[in-house]
Amino acid sequence: HYFNDHNPFDAYVTPRMITIINITVAWLVFLLAAWRAERTGDIVPAAFCWGIALANGVMAHILPAFLKQQYNPGVVQSVTLLVPFGLLFIRTLLRQYTQRGKMLVVASLLFGGPVAHGALLMLPIKLCNAGILDLTGFSLWMTLGPLIAMAVASRLLGKYKASEHEY
Repeated sequence: HYFNDHNPFDAYVTPRMITIINITVAWLVFLLAAWRAERTGDIVPAAFCWGIALANGVMAHILPAFLKQQYNPGVVQSVTLLVPFGLLFIRTLLRQYTQRGKMLVVASLLFGGPVAHGALLMLPIKLCNAGILDLTGFSLWMTLGPLIAMAVASRLLGKYKASEHEY
């Protein structure tokens, strides 16, 4: 397991935990954020998802591959998809929303980096490692944590409505 051998957090993940993370966050939470943007025009949760993708691509894959001069699982996807599309999304936010877009970009990067990868990822992993959370609790944390955080952020930041022609 690449993560277990190379993470600085003294955290251990099982293949089942990695599957739970991918299904709940990448497939469920990201899908719900896209659905919300499509349904209501509120793009804050989608921006936060792109913040997660961008931070994950850079911090968990590209930077370690560069620093260690070795391949890691996810680096190709990060170089070809996560980071380029994340940067494209940020550029679109800045062009469409100018000053407010800057605030949303900063908020989504802060969320995607320290909040999502710290409180919403590393903390539940450590709690599982300590026997405080079982896999059901871990699954709930991985699903509800990002959704609750994005809902709170949408309320605090206000709505960023995308124009209809953007869909």
